[in-house]
Amino acid sequence: APEVVQALVEHCSKVLGRPDRVERCVLHLDVTSLDLNQVIRLCEQHRLYSALTYVYNRIGEYRRPVTDMISAAVFAHSSRAGEPSAAGAAGSRAAAGGLEAAAEQRKTVLYKLLVYLRCTFRGHAFPPGSGELHLPQFYGSSGDRPFAGSAVEELKAQLLGTLLFLDTADLAKEWGRPAEQLREAGVTDPHPALQVLLSVDAAATTCVLGEAVEGWDAVETDLRAAAGKPAEELDSVLVATQVLVNAMIGLLGANSLLHDQHHSNLDSVLDFVIQLLAAGRVTVAPKFALQLLQHIAKRAAAAPAASTTTESASAFAAHQYRLTQQQQAPEDLFVKVVETVGITGLGQQRVDPDKMSPEGAAKVLQMAEAAGFLRAAALVHHLQGSYEAALSTHLRISPSSGVFTYIDKSLNGGLRAQDAAQLRSSVLEVALPLIRSDPAAAAELVLRHLPEECGNILARTQSDEQLQFVFLQALLCQQQLLLQQQESASEDLLQAPRPMAVFTGSMANSAGALDLLSRADVAETYVRLLCRFEPSSVLPFLMQGGSGGATHAAYDVRRCIAFCKQYGVTDAQAYLHERLGDLDAAMALHLALVSKSNTALVEVLASSPAPAPQTSSADNVHDARPVTDVHISWLSALSAHLRTIIPRVCGTSSTNSSAGRSSRINSSARPTSLAAGSPQRPSLAASTGSSRPQVEGVRISRAPSVCIPLHESGAGREAPITTPAPPQLAAAWQALSQATGFCRRSSKAAARYEAAAAAAASAGGSSLAPAASGSADFQWFKLMEVYVEQLRVLSYHHQQQQQHEGQQQQGQQGG
Repeated sequence: APEVVQALVEHCSKVLGRPDRVERCVLHLDVTSLDLNQVIRLCEQHRLYSALTYVYNRIGEYRRPVTDMISAAVFAHSSRAGEPSAAGAAGSRAAAGGLEAAAEQRKTVLYKLLVYLRCTFRGHAFPPGSGELHLPQFYGSSGDRPFAGSAVEELKAQLLGTLLFLDTADLAKEWGRPAEQLREAGVTDPHPALQVLLSVDAAATTCVLGEAVEGWDAVETDLRAAAGKPAEELDSVLVATQVLVNAMIGLLGANSLLHDQHHSNLDSVLDFVIQLLAAGRVTVAPKFALQLLQHIAKRAAAAPAASTTTESASAFAAHQYRLTQQQQAPEDLFVKVVETVGITGLGQQRVDPDKMSPEGAAKVLQMAEAAGFLRAAALVHHLQGSYEAALSTHLRISPSSGVFTYIDKSLNGGLRAQDAAQLRSSVLEVALPLIRSDPAAAAELVLRHLPEECGNILARTQSDEQLQFVFLQALLCQQQLLLQQQESASEDLLQAPRPMAVFTGSMANSAGALDLLSRADVAETYVRLLCRFEPSSVLPFLMQGGSGGATHAAYDVRRCIAFCKQYGVTDAQAYLHERLGDLDAAMALHLALVSKSNTALVEVLASSPAPAPQTSSADNVHDARPVTDVHISWLSALSAHLRTIIPRVCGTSSTNSSAGRSSRINSSARPTSLAAGSPQRPSLAASTGSSRPQVEGVRISRAPSVCIPLHESGAGREAPITTPAPPQLAAAWQALSQATGFCRRSSKAAARYEAAAAAAASAGGSSLAPAASGSADFQWFKLMEVYVEQLRVLSYHHQQQQQHEGQQQQGQQGG
């Protein structure tokens, strides 16, 4: 009953002297059972703002708690002026304590107001935990709904409009105080209500207000109407977020936020505006943007010494942490602010007032360089039209892959035709640094956007042939990829139900460079560079025309012969002589190469016998193993044909060996992986350090690591032995293969020649000179002569080795 509740209120406040208990009770009572005038007067007298807000909300009043709590915060000091105080030093201490208590009371009231605003903006009842907001009878201050929206949005517009649009005259009228008294308390225009909130905890305030306007499409006219401050005429209609930011910028311009010595309120407001500006939700004037950029640079410089974020000591720490998690790196914010504001290009006659002037851009560039924001500095150069400076700045960033993304994005529709041409010219000026940073990416960039400049860029690399070679290889690789893409696009065209363009965009731009190696100067440059830096790849390139699909007519054979002779690439030189029809010169080169490689192999085998077998067995005593077995294993790894014939030859012709040893060589000495009829060729490890695979048509067997079974004395087990083959063996085999291949081609040509001559004779035509057959036979005989001589030398060294082993065995038996 109202009488009982009234008696409870009087008992707590007057008898017990604990009005705070009245507040706890009111929050759990039905306000219709209370004497509202008495309860409201009691709450105002004892500053029980939670209960006062609860009562006002229950009767449909949501604006009054905001103005009442702001008034209580503003006049917290004067509310204690009438309290008795002592005299002297004790009085001074009491006065100081009173000021501290008043400041604490001010914070408590404003934090309570922020909690109330947050609950209301979210549609929750106050105090927190009271459920959803109940608004069946809510209307605006004029008695009509402010705008056609939900009740929560109407309430949000009213409260936010109250904070933004009430001036000191409105508050003086609302509080029943003279305007002079407000000025004495530090309440000034503009936006006095918002100013009071920000002065206590700007971080918490921006958190609550930022959440209120997030995703909200209300406009300025809605806020003004809801606050009872309609505007007669506006130059433009702004959204609520822009209105809020403009109000904060106005307070910053009036220096109304510098109430604390650490400037934390100012920093919090700047951080809030920067986040919204970087997200593209608001706009600011270029002059104020400079202040924001300076703030970002200052925060970045102070980051190593202290955290760049300051969590509020209020009840909103959790929400401040949520916003902090969404913040970006300082340089990212700097870049986005510059992108949003824009910069007037150099040389433009008219300066856009909404963009940075050239003078402002110079200040921004200076700040970016000082803070180490290289991406931001590159962006400033780009917006000014200084593309070469932008490229140079991008190249200073590690890793430098961003420069290629920047160029590709700018040239793919990001610039006007005139600016794109200027950027292409700037790319040529920094071509060498681009290639050094990433040859593959530079090659792709050139083929996609500058295909007509391939020759020009290659010419620029002449001063560094190593760089030229790497870049040219990257060009050929990227060219092959583009060819594959075009082939795939062609297949899609054939399967498409409607007509479509075969190549678009960057693929079409590179069409002119797809025949790169068909240019004689490029092909010959590549052959010369191969001869110098990768001689083993010269012959495969010449025989197959290169990976880019170049024809044999793409290069001058005689010039390439000169390159091969200069760098000693004998196999490629012999092949080119063969193409010219100079078979004698080709045969002489093949014979010289075979003789040279075999001589090197014989010298290695004669001066350095095969290493002693290494086994994983714990027993260090092994049967003496002939060097011949190791040689046989090496040869077996070179060719499938040798793997077939060597066991039969060794089984019948081994000398100075026991029958058991011959049997072991014939059967168990040959590894399983090398057995005749094995469907797979064993993998041969490269002994020269080159990992480049050989192309089809030139089969080069690398020096293998051969596992040879060793029969341990008395153990009856096979222990693996690994003995690497000398690299000279692979070189000798390669030279022999090339020479025999040349002889086979000559024989086939001679056979075709004889067949043509016979056909001509039978037809009654003139007979052809039968010189070709004799020439082919002579080439075979010359090759056999060289090889037989090398076999004699090798046989002699082998016999010397066997005699040495026999003498050692006799000495051991005699001992």
